Amino acid sequence: MPSPCLIGNRGFEARAWTDLGKCFAQVGNKMSIQFARRFLLSALAVAGFACASTHAAAINLVTDGGFEIPINPGNPFGPLLQDFPGGSSLGAWNVVGSDVLLIDTNYSEPSNGVSQFNAEEGTKSVDLTGAGNTGPTNGVTQNIATTIGQEYRISFYVGTASGFVPFYTLPATDNVDIGLGVIPSTNTGMTAGVINWQQFSYDFVATGATTTVTFTNGTVPPTAEAGLDNVSVTAVPIPSSAIGGMVLFGLLGITQFRRWSARAIYG
Repeated sequence: MPSPCLIGNRGFEARAWTDLGKCFAQVGNKMSIQFARRFLLSALAVAGFACASTHAAAINLVTDGGFEIPINPGNPFGPLLQDFPGGSSLGAWNVVGSDVLLIDTNYSEPSNGVSQFNAEEGTKSVDLTGAGNTGPTNGVTQNIATTIGQEYRISFYVGTASGFVPFYTLPATDNVDIGLGVIPSTNTGMTAGVINWQQFSYDFVATGATTTVTFTNGTVPPTAEAGLDNVSVTAVPIPSSAIGGMVLFGLLGITQFRRWSARAIYG
């Protein structure tokens, strides 16, 4: 039987008004189906964008956040303990203040009760106190590329040494500055004879195309260890729950649209 929407004028006139209702119903159904298809394509595009955002979020914007690159031959402390003075480059980082120490994970100080200065990841870590806690301005800094208005998360580990008095018995504090003022991060954990690492993370919104990340020594003398390792800055992705909510809301909207179309035609 041909569709009432495709019949000529004479056939149309001969049909009852119910056929006219069927014609509108078919048109409404086609419109709602087209709408549904367009929405689903949009939902797929959003889902694809969300996946891409999640992938991008995994990219660390910090170069050498584990301090594995620096090499300083001829250092007077030897290959396991290297001193980098203020104004020098520590791989991709710039040293500020008096100095900082680059410590190999196999370095130890048995006379001070520390059998291993173990890194949090890799084989290297930085001690922001320098050679004997030489000042609160000691630190490292690095510029990273950011997008204005994008939310980011900075993550890093603070290391505390547990040994003998006076150098290794108190908590360690690393101060981080990402353009929002100094944020003290104190690790009070202690593991006898080694370095205890604690992770800290903070979210921030970039205000410029470049963001300066700075870590400085916040540990009070005579404590002589403020470990820093495994630094990362990543974009905060769109929550998957939010994406799912948008898709569900759209599907509910399609269902409601079809119901409204049927009521508008048949009353």
